[in-house]
Amino acid sequence: MYGAAEKQPTKKAKLIDSHNVMGTTAEHFALQMQTLANRSKCKNPVWHTSLSWPENEAIDEEKMRKAARLYCEGIGANLAQHQVVVYQHFDQKHPHIHIYLNRVPIGGGAALDSSHNYARNVKVCRDIERNLNFQPLPAQRTSLSDHLPPKMQARQKVKKALTSLLIAKKINSIDKLSEELASLGIESRFKYDRNDKLVGCSFRVNEVAIKGTEVGFKAKQIDELLSRNGIDLLKTRKEVLPKNEAVPFESGYLVVRASVNETKADLSKIEKSLWQAQMQLRQIKQNAKTMSHKKPVKKFKKM
Repeated sequence: MYGAAEKQPTKKAKLIDSHNVMGTTAEHFALQMQTLANRSKCKNPVWHTSLSWPENEAIDEEKMRKAARLYCEGIGANLAQHQVVVYQHFDQKHPHIHIYLNRVPIGGGAALDSSHNYARNVKVCRDIERNLNFQPLPAQRTSLSDHLPPKMQARQKVKKALTSLLIAKKINSIDKLSEELASLGIESRFKYDRNDKLVGCSFRVNEVAIKGTEVGFKAKQIDELLSRNGIDLLKTRKEVLPKNEAVPFESGYLVVRASVNETKADLSKIEKSLWQAQMQLRQIKQNAKTMSHKKPVKKFKKM
C-alpha cells in the first residue's frame, strides 16, 4: 500500500480517486483499511489491481476514474460500502492506474469474494472497454496484477482431477489413478512405509510441485478412498457371479463366493474377505522386501 505514493521519491504517483477514507497520504489510507479489516476474519483484506492502456490511447484522468469505478462495481464492490483508493502511476510510458480495495465492507458482513479473480477480471475489463470506448487489447496483454499464479492454477487442476477420479469415477487402484492423472498432464508420486502403507503423495504440473495436503487429499485419505471404491465396485456389480469366480482386483485376484439369493450377511463376509485379502497382499509384499535385503548364509563343506 505504501508503495503507491509515499515511497515514490520522484513523485511518479498521483491520487486520483478515493472512497470512504479520510486524509491524503497512503499511510493514512492503509491505517484506516487495516483498522476496518481487524474487525473481520479476512486474512487478505486488500484487493490490488492495475489497469493499463496503450501509449496512443486518448485517455485523461476523468476516464481513468470512471474505469476504476466501473471495475469496482463490476467485481461486486459497492462504492458506498467499501474503502477504495486509486493512484495513477507515471513510471512507465503507457498510462496505468493502481486500485486498492478493502474487501471488508464498512457496514460489516462477509468480505468480498476473491475466488475466480482472473475470469472475472477479463470480463470486467472487456465491459469497461465497451462502455468507455477504449481500444480493445488481446486477452494476454490485459494488465492484471491479481491474476492466478502458476502455483494456484496447478493446485486447482490437481484438486479437480483427484475429486473427479476418486469420488466421481471411483478409481480403486494406485496404478489406475496414476495412469488417469498422467493422461491429464499430472505427474504423481506415492510414498509407502516399510509395511507397504501409503504415507505420502505429491504431484507435479508443468514443473510446479504440489503436495497432496495442499489440495485437501492426504495420503491416508487417498488410501481409504481407493479401498472404499473397491468395495463399492463389488457391491454394484450388475451380473451375478457364479461360485468361486475369480474377480480381478488391483494387482491380484480375489475369490468371491456369490449366489442369486445373496444376503446382507453374505455381503458383509465378502467385504471382510476383501479387507483381509488386501492385508495379506501387503504382508506378502513386505515379506518379499525383507527377504530381498537379507544376505545369503554361506555354507561350508565338512572336511
